[in-house]
Order: sequence, then structure tokens, then C-alpha cells
Amino acid sequence: MGSGKRPGGVIAIVGGVLAGLAYLVLPVATVPLLGSITAPSLAGEVGAGGSLALLPLVPVAAAATIGIGLWLWLGSPGSRARTVGASGILLCSVLTALAYLIPLNSLDNEITSAGADIFGISATTFTGTGFWFTLLGAVLAAVGAAVELAGRKRST
Repeated sequence: MGSGKRPGGVIAIVGGVLAGLAYLVLPVATVPLLGSITAPSLAGEVGAGGSLALLPLVPVAAAATIGIGLWLWLGSPGSRARTVGASGILLCSVLTALAYLIPLNSLDNEITSAGADIFGISATTFTGTGFWFTLLGAVLAAVGAAVELAGRKRST
């Protein structure tokens, strides 16, 4: 990319959009006989306690990822600023992943302690498409940040 533009910002934007949309509209959990649950309704029902405390940060992290990605792609940040931006995207990706993986681990522990795991039931039994697409978005954003960081090392 002759103009100094790198694809990392675009990759991060795509990841942020995917994570944000999946959070808002796709089911994060599907429970037989009860139906599907989106992340905003799950976060609203349980409140800000326990393993779901980070869940409300996901749309904020997605918006920050999109904003930083746009800045990296369309702006002309210096080398040091690119590093800070890419680090911010990585932080948002980690927060998003933790917001989903901590409750998954907590649910899996509850299922195991109840003995339901002997019937082949695990926490992933109840994950919906929103769970997986949000994690995919976080991974894509992290890849975008890694591309930005790798490009910085090549250019210095």
C-alpha cells in the first residue's frame, strides 16, 4: 500500500461491526423450550453482577474498535499513534472475548457441579450464533490490530 495505508484498520472495522451487530441482534444463547436470548436482554435481566458484569461493555468496545479502525484507515496517524490505536483495539478485543468467555466458563462450572455433564450437556450446548459471531468479530479486530503492529515494525 504505497500511501502508507494498511489493511489493519479495515479488518478491525469489520471485526467491530460484526461484534457489535452480533451482540445487538443475534441470539447469544438458545435454551430449549425457552427460546433464544440476545445479549442486551441477558445483560438487562441479570444486572451488572457476577459473571455477566463485562457484557454491557461489548457494544462500547465495538464502537471504540470501529472508531479507532476508521482513524487508522482514513487518518494519517504517526507510527507511535498507530501503536497506541492498535493497542486500544487489542484491549477492546480482549474485553469482548472475556465478556463472553467468563460467563461461559461460569455456566459450564454450574452444569458440571449439577452433574448434567454426564449426559453430554455443556455450556456450549446453549450458545447461540451471536456468541460465536461476537467472538469472531473480536478475533478479526485483534488480527487487524496485529496487522497494524506488524506494519509498524516493517516501516521502522
